[in-house]
Amino acid sequence: MEIALNRSQSTVDQEQHQTGLSDEQLLEELRLTQQNLRRVEQLFNLTSDEDLTESFIYESNALSSRYRFLLRMARERGLTLPRRPERAGLLARCKQGFQRATGMAEQAT
Repeated sequence: MEIALNRSQSTVDQEQHQTGLSDEQLLEELRLTQQNLRRVEQLFNLTSDEDLTESFIYESNALSSRYRFLLRMARERGLTLPRRPERAGLLARCKQGFQRATGMAEQAT
């Protein structure tokens, strides 16, 4: 299963210079990050492989950090923001899935 998350090397390089983004570009980056968070959650829900499960947990954490960074930048500029993606319980489900995949849930009980 391959993941395409719309993050090219140029996007990573641009993060070092994010303060130069226009308001429209910043809002677009927020939208793309939200979209990628939803995609990772969907992929997480479809896998039973423990390595993929773990990778989706780390991917979700990385995207959440990126989202918070972009959100902070947008708030500092006083921009009206799109709603935060629904992630309530995602980390709990990730941990449960990881525990289930690795057999740790049986040890915890």
